[in-house]
Amino acid sequence: MINPHALLQPLRELHDTIRGAVVAAAERQETSELSGVERDAEGDTVYRIDGIAESVMLPLFEKLSREHSFVLIAEGLAGGQIVYPRGGADSSAAWRIIVDPIDGTRGIMHQKRSAWILTGVAPNRGPATGLQDVVLALQTEIPLIKQ
Repeated sequence: MINPHALLQPLRELHDTIRGAVVAAAERQETSELSGVERDAEGDTVYRIDGIAESVMLPLFEKLSREHSFVLIAEGLAGGQIVYPRGGADSSAAWRIIVDPIDGTRGIMHQKRSAWILTGVAPNRGPATGLQDVVLALQTEIPLIKQ
């Protein structure tokens, strides 16, 4: 198996960038703005605060795909996943990266409780890949602005 630790630093950068963008948005915008619906996507409501996380997340995964092949799995993505590098085959990707860029959207957008950025990396075993296969995981708090 290839070493997942090469993904650690770029994923930490991703978490820091998402956290910074969400906290900055909460400091600048009213709750009513952040809690507005951006779009409904395949059974998932994507709020404006989720859109902020996605807007910084996707370019960082594009950058990561210059050196690594993976399937990104996340809510709000068309079909629930994107294969990187773009145009590659799901079966040829080395990793499956599962991301919840804001676990706790409602709590953080109303500034009631912290949210979390959750990421798990597993060797790509196709659709049979499960949480039991995760070999690298990250969890980062998105604090309330009063913290």
